[in-house]
Amino acid sequence: MKPPKFAQFGYQHGTKLAPFWLKLALALFLLCAPMMLYYWRAFSAPVIIGGVVFFAMIWPKERLCISPRYLVCGKTVLYFRNVQALEIHGSDGRLKLTALNGEQIVLERDKFPTNARKKDKIAANKQAKFSKVAKKILDKVKAHAPTAQVKGEQSLGVQKNAG
Repeated sequence: MKPPKFAQFGYQHGTKLAPFWLKLALALFLLCAPMMLYYWRAFSAPVIIGGVVFFAMIWPKERLCISPRYLVCGKTVLYFRNVQALEIHGSDGRLKLTALNGEQIVLERDKFPTNARKKDKIAANKQAKFSKVAKKILDKVKAHAPTAQVKGEQSLGVQKNAG
């Protein structure tokens, strides 16, 4: 049985995930690696490979992760079952999730990265990504927290079920 793959989206949440000491350690490691290769050829390869793997594993990614039960944005984890209110402002490109403990996560359309170069394509790509993420989150909140207040659902073009 394969573990489920989570939906991940690039999102510039603005949280500094990599502390200064980690960036400094990586810079020192990269500066010392060529010297290690030159002077200690036999022992340097495992150390350098191990160091690269280590930094790749612990280096934080700026991603938004949507799993079947929770949302991870930066250092914040929000369980969909604990969502009290969801507000979608499609025209402003904002989605606000409020948890039972008062914690809030605000997702903004402009923080989704895109590789487009033209302004109209950048705006269209960011809107498409925002709409896709917002619909996924909306579906998860409705499934796990049916009592949550949902506002602005029509701004995404989603129709409410009659009945």
